[in-house]
Amino acid sequence: MLVLLLATGCLRNACQRLCNDMQDYAKTCGYEFSPDDLENCFEEQRRGNLPEDQTVGDCKDAAPNLEEEWTCDEFADYFDAAAEGGDSAQ
Repeated sequence: MLVLLLATGCLRNACQRLCNDMQDYAKTCGYEFSPDDLENCFEEQRRGNLPEDQTVGDCKDAAPNLEEEWTCDEFADYFDAAAEGGDSAQ
């Protein structure tokens, strides 16, 4: 049972679940959010890795508004920065 929960992502926090939403939205914008990108996002969004000014509650608030907050152009900026090795918005 625990393996099933881990495999489905049920034990991920809200910030990590937002990574899945970002992956889906990136696809609608024509970008590939690879499995490696997703795993990196999960790692960056672990509760212990969150910036001091970010809480899991912030991610809960952001999730329903992802497509309203980010345009496909902003995703382009995100992917361009990641390709150049710059900071990502994750």
